[in-house]
Amino acid sequence: MSDSNTNSSLNAAGNQWLGNLKTNLDDEAVKQLDSAIKSSKFLAEEINAAGEANLGVSFDKNSAGILYNSGDEKVHIGSDLSGWEAQGLTAAPIAHELAHALQINGNPDNVSVPDQGIDGALEKSHTEEGVAYAAQYIVEQQAGLSDGLINTKQQSLTSTLSAFAQQNGIDVSNLGFDPNPPSVSADQQLASVAGEWSALANPSNAPNLTYDQSTVV
Repeated sequence: MSDSNTNSSLNAAGNQWLGNLKTNLDDEAVKQLDSAIKSSKFLAEEINAAGEANLGVSFDKNSAGILYNSGDEKVHIGSDLSGWEAQGLTAAPIAHELAHALQINGNPDNVSVPDQGIDGALEKSHTEEGVAYAAQYIVEQQAGLSDGLINTKQQSLTSTLSAFAQQNGIDVSNLGFDPNPPSVSADQQLASVAGEWSALANPSNAPNLTYDQSTVV
């Protein structure tokens, strides 16, 4: 009989990382996360990678945002998680921030786009957010979650990426996590499309701004 505190979709490092995360989640959030991991190959592999990298997690009850901080190399989870949980989407921001932390080009320390003035900064932001939003989309699709991806113009990234995947023969249901995918891979193609969409999305730590606005402020 398996330990009720372990998830059979994860390796030992992944289960340890998930266990640390769960200590600060309520029962409903834990239930949602466990269900998503069992259904999403991509999320399970992200969590395994987080465990193997010994990625830190910090819970900031007095902070609203959910974000990855490359300075202390931790995923910071604030009070916004309750809003995601209310929509049945606990796994969505976790997948998003793990992509920032783990994927090449997913965070400012790894991004290959040169920071050359405003144009360079915007291109860098689109690259970083594209990786994270593509990861979120893949997990939402694999786990059968509702659409958590609407930008300030009420444009659905889910609709955009689903149409792109269909047109290009991408089987989203079978995509796995790769921390260093080639530029022609399916998840990098999705990330490129998501990066363009992200210009009008809202950062969790600056909900009244778009990513482009927060980048140049």
